[in-house]
Amino acid sequence: MWYCERRQYIGRGPDVTHRRESMETFILAHGLRLANVENQPVTFAGPSGSSNIDLTLTKGTPVTGWRMHENKIDSDHRLITFVVAKKTENGVDSSAGSPDKLMRLRDRGVDWAHFEDQIRLRMGAMKWNRSATRIGAQFTKALKSTALQTLGLKREGNNERGYEWWTPELDRMRRDAYRLRRAWQTARRRESLDEEAAKQRFHVTTRSYRVAMKEAQLLHFQNIANPGNLNS
Repeated sequence: MWYCERRQYIGRGPDVTHRRESMETFILAHGLRLANVENQPVTFAGPSGSSNIDLTLTKGTPVTGWRMHENKIDSDHRLITFVVAKKTENGVDSSAGSPDKLMRLRDRGVDWAHFEDQIRLRMGAMKWNRSATRIGAQFTKALKSTALQTLGLKREGNNERGYEWWTPELDRMRRDAYRLRRAWQTARRRESLDEEAAKQRFHVTTRSYRVAMKEAQLLHFQNIANPGNLNS
């Protein structure tokens, strides 16, 4: 992979060398800047190895504070944060934001299907006959408000703001779904004969998990609507 240490791509054949050279040609041809910083953790780490597969490329816009974050999200690709300077009438304002002040959203035990449905609904109501700046602001606002309403924020110290309707059984099902997802990904990378079976196990468990979440949430709100069902 491009921008990796030699030990991370040596022995992977001419295809990797071709991809690395193609990426270098693309960057030079378009006059792009690479924001990745050396001596940071690799951007990708999974069962099959690690590499710097994720690149942050810009064209003319200064980027500062590029940083890798380990163990922040449930993905083999690690979280990247940086500050993008914004242009002002007098030039460039480098105080366009700070990665340290980013919202930390819940990514475990959430209803992603509901989040996606709400995003589609709000995107459909956007006014696209405006300037790119205003459309970008609209998009950011819609994405932020939807995420806050449907996902929720994490508390300090990696503790999540849990839902009142959450149960230990849902925790168990979430762990099972995560474990089966990793098993499927591993089988796919290794081109294992068990890949299709692993995929089916993951999808079946995920469907059951989503149904259980919706049922637990519905039961919770039904109990609120009928106070006599709640224990005093």
